[in-house]
Amino acid sequence: MKMPESLQKEVIDTIEWYYVLDEETGRVLYASQALIEQCGPDLMEKGYREALAGSPLLRIFEAPIPPEGSLEWELAIGEQNSYLLIRNRRIWHKRHKCRVGVVIHASDVIGVSRDLSGLILEYKQVVEKNRKLMEELEWNAYHDRLTALYNRNRYMTDSEALFSHETGYGVASFDINGLKWTNDTSGHEAGDQLIRCAGDALKTMEKEGKAYCYRVGGDEFVLVLRDTTEEELRAACDTVCRRAAPCEMAAGYALAGPDMGFGAVSKLADDWMYEQKRRMKGEPVKNSKGDT
Repeated sequence: MKMPESLQKEVIDTIEWYYVLDEETGRVLYASQALIEQCGPDLMEKGYREALAGSPLLRIFEAPIPPEGSLEWELAIGEQNSYLLIRNRRIWHKRHKCRVGVVIHASDVIGVSRDLSGLILEYKQVVEKNRKLMEELEWNAYHDRLTALYNRNRYMTDSEALFSHETGYGVASFDINGLKWTNDTSGHEAGDQLIRCAGDALKTMEKEGKAYCYRVGGDEFVLVLRDTTEEELRAACDTVCRRAAPCEMAAGYALAGPDMGFGAVSKLADDWMYEQKRRMKGEPVKNSKGDT
């Protein structure tokens, strides 16, 4: 459907700057009043080269047209942030090769674009901050801050999700000797240092293989080895206690047998650990490992 001439005029009047240029003669055949006011009346009376000699506006009309017949580019005018965006199209008018051009003040568009870019950057920063916060919250939910080992929450989760349906794993329990005495006599920083020593010793076991290590209480730690033997479990206990020096630790272990739940294996390891702790204190013991 052809647009009525009255509507065509209304549409054209919404375009602030436009022109029709005869490329063969260099004369501007038609131009919007706003563009004429900007370039001066000589734009219509003389060729654009003479009318705009020395003016940056000359580049509006002199930029080359590519073979496909359309071109868009930005032209810096005046202030650093003031730009014009020119859209051109080649046409034939009265057997003359002409160019129709529309000039858009792009400074506002660029300003909005920069505002949007700022908002997008700010949004990305918020997303990244929230991502890091969620990672920190998740880390804190399952780790002990002092030692960076898994905490009791993770221990309870893993005991159900990982170990309760397996056999052939071993559990080792550790307890720091004299932590309360160290806290009372030398201060909690000294006590924390003992905890860190124990945590570092267990952490090396994690890095070396199949160990899962947890701080499950103030002075209590647990190590779980999957698919292990009694000899490997005993060696792991000895290694942790040796590496924890000067922190002295009592240790006990138990190997999962057929039809043994994780709770039962863990209790055997605890019982033997507490027996070793009493021995290290010189207290009488009720059982030996062979009786448990």
